[in-house]
Amino acid sequence: MMRSHGFVVLVALLGCASRGPEGPPGPRGEPGPPAHDRRMAKENLQYLTAEATAQPGQESVAFVVCGTAADLLVSGACQTTRAFGPYELTEFGPTDFNDKNKPASWTCKVRVPQTSSGPVTVRATAVCLRPP
Repeated sequence: MMRSHGFVVLVALLGCASRGPEGPPGPRGEPGPPAHDRRMAKENLQYLTAEATAQPGQESVAFVVCGTAADLLVSGACQTTRAFGPYELTEFGPTDFNDKNKPASWTCKVRVPQTSSGPVTVRATAVCLRPP
């Protein structure tokens, strides 16, 4: 009960504080960026996919490459046709993303053991941003 009384007194004191007259307006700020930045427009995004299939006892690599060395690799992913093994995703991720002379790429490598009952398909997916 005492806490609620103390809170009410504090609110009452804050509410009674007087304010002085409004001051003059400050200086005008610099203009902001344009309403639509063309560098980040959807038409500058590339969605790339590639697939590769590995039979039992084999390895296979799926990779996608951004269009030019100037393109920025935004994201990448690897998917397989099987939710559960027996298979290994042995290599996955970006390559050449920090080499300004080569286009960035995304690699997915799958290994299927000899004992597997069938093939596994791996899909590499990447999103690249092409500068205007």
